[in-house]
Amino acid sequence: MTKPILQLASGLIGVWMATSATAVFANQIPGSLEQPAQQSALATRSLVTAVDYAGDRLVAVGERGHILLSDDQGGSWQQAEQVPVTVTLTDVCFDSDREGWAVGHRGAILHTRDAGATWQLQYDGFRAAEDLLEVLEKAGSEQAFYAEMMVEDGADKPFLGVRCLGDRQVIAYGAYGFAFRTVDGGVEWAPSAAVFDGTMQMHIYDTANGDAGLYMAGERGGLYRTDDTLTDFETLSAPYEGTFFGVLETTGDTVLVWGLRGHAFRSENQGQSWTELDLDTQQSLGAGLELSGNRVLLVDNAGQGWLSLDGGHSFRLVTANRGFPITDLIELSTGDVLGVGARGFVQFSGDTLE
Repeated sequence: MTKPILQLASGLIGVWMATSATAVFANQIPGSLEQPAQQSALATRSLVTAVDYAGDRLVAVGERGHILLSDDQGGSWQQAEQVPVTVTLTDVCFDSDREGWAVGHRGAILHTRDAGATWQLQYDGFRAAEDLLEVLEKAGSEQAFYAEMMVEDGADKPFLGVRCLGDRQVIAYGAYGFAFRTVDGGVEWAPSAAVFDGTMQMHIYDTANGDAGLYMAGERGGLYRTDDTLTDFETLSAPYEGTFFGVLETTGDTVLVWGLRGHAFRSENQGQSWTELDLDTQQSLGAGLELSGNRVLLVDNAGQGWLSLDGGHSFRLVTANRGFPITDLIELSTGDVLGVGARGFVQFSGDTLE
């Protein structure tokens, strides 16, 4: 998730950051953590990175701090009244009908208590780097010098995802093995030394709750599993050395992972072994979602959809009403699926998903 620069991970647009270059630009945009997002007539046609439900309301986030709200299942959208930053936001999740979190560039974590209408900056990359350094030094980690460099760099590392676990427990994760946890709704955020050390500072692009723990997927074949406390960390045997952008455990306990150049895999034994999925695409796969009825939808960088009616064993091609890179999916009450991405919103008709 992603820049001032957008990283095109083999063409996958929208949510990954050219993090190595951002240190150069961090001092050139000192106000992006203080400057409020502006109202824009183009917000619904610009980059939208993620979407989630706040009760019956849809809340979507994107570039320039844009947060969009829909109370009619995506039929119309309005911008949030108050967003305190102009950084690109990369993900959003809600713990209840009203309380949620959004994360993004420069280590920003935003918090809302009114279903997305107004937001407050709860945490940022300056504090994240300092807190990580403190935790690593206390743990005697050999990787503490990396955190020292992050403190010197300032707030230039992005959070790429956020996951609400219930009871105001939230995990924010992202570039260079960042993984932070709160158990009190964000009053305090604590970094994980185990994840930072275990990933060897590789980016984490996605997480998924599973019966065996919290799965993580990332760059250079990174597949991991940890617990909700982010302390019991293990590296899984990866079936592919390329980057993974997504991970999902279905209700049938099948674990799916996907990433660069159409590579996707299925595991029936909690990641001990993998079977490659037969998808007729060389495009990178950017998002996936389990739908009702044991169906799974994956989408590639061309905006094509790949639908499974058997929990991720076989797939067929489906198309949306528009074609562009999609970064997140959500199922609507109508049976349609809403996608967000490089140019706003798309929909997959429920009729094509049966």
